[in-house]
Amino acid sequence: MKPNFSGKIHFGHNIRCLRYILGIKQNTIADAMDTTQQNFSILEQKADIDNVLLEKIASIMKIPVDVIRNFSEDDVINFISGKNLITSVLQRIIRQKKSLIYWKNVCKIKTMKSLC
Repeated sequence: MKPNFSGKIHFGHNIRCLRYILGIKQNTIADAMDTTQQNFSILEQKADIDNVLLEKIASIMKIPVDVIRNFSEDDVINFISGKNLITSVLQRIIRQKKSLIYWKNVCKIKTMKSLC
């Protein structure tokens, strides 16, 4: 995320955004840290998080700790407009078209059989 007005990175926001992108629930990380979901939610609201805790969270999320430290809004934009998302959408469209073509062919075959 962008630095706040003091020029500092808000590590809690970075964790929350990365967790959302990776599809990880607060409960999952909280359980691995032997804490509650509520406590982890409070942690995500903190701008400053000590290095040991950042490293533990990064390990649970299976990402390098530097990703949390250096995450920015540009990374979110790149993720949203990135190839992975576009590829996923295109694959879904192709599957839908293949399904439509399949059913058109099935209908043609049934129609031809009924004419014979």
